[in-house]
Amino acid sequence: MQSYVPMRFLHSQIKQLDFGREQFEPDHTSQSNLAQPYVLDDYRNYKLETKLNKPSLACKSQSQRKGKVKILDPKFWDLPLITLIGNQPEELNYNMNNFVCLSTPVEPFIISDDTLSLAMTSSMSQRHRFATTVFRHICTIGDIYHGNVSGKFFRAHSASVVNRKISPLKMNALEQICFEYFPSSPNDRDKDWKIIVTALHKAVWYGRKYIRNLLDISAIEDCLQ
Repeated sequence: MQSYVPMRFLHSQIKQLDFGREQFEPDHTSQSNLAQPYVLDDYRNYKLETKLNKPSLACKSQSQRKGKVKILDPKFWDLPLITLIGNQPEELNYNMNNFVCLSTPVEPFIISDDTLSLAMTSSMSQRHRFATTVFRHICTIGDIYHGNVSGKFFRAHSASVVNRKISPLKMNALEQICFEYFPSSPNDRDKDWKIIVTALHKAVWYGRKYIRNLLDISAIEDCLQ
């Protein structure tokens, strides 16, 4: 015998099922629900937009950049290259009278025991590091501004640049002391010296970059012989 289910009861059950389904399905007409599927993408886009719009040093105007420090004392050229290491540009003017200048090299050129001791301490048992430290103590800022280790011809951009060779007295003394402290076989000496020269060229490059980017030397440039 089949049971009879009134149509009114079926309609009420269907409405209850629809009500339950509405609780779990998003309302596509709701403004808040429309944003939900895009929350993650919006956050990623926000991060990307923030990163792209973040001002960088390269984008700063000239007025926002820190001005170069103007050097007025020609004594600057006679300071050892090591002076540029560990001194802020402003300190160069303030402490100019406290810095010790290097004298004109004479033969025999002698490297001080203090310089050699410091170079050994900072060398980490590496010949080129030892040489670089000695180099920065025996060479002046003027030596490296228009000179280099080899005195070779270089071409920068469209202009030709001829660099003077740094004092042979200094360089010969440096080479001799390097191989005295760090011996090398006769077959390897030329190769080992080339490694040192590469490190010294880098020291020259850093010194020039410091001057070019941080200092205004227009007032004393003509004083450099």
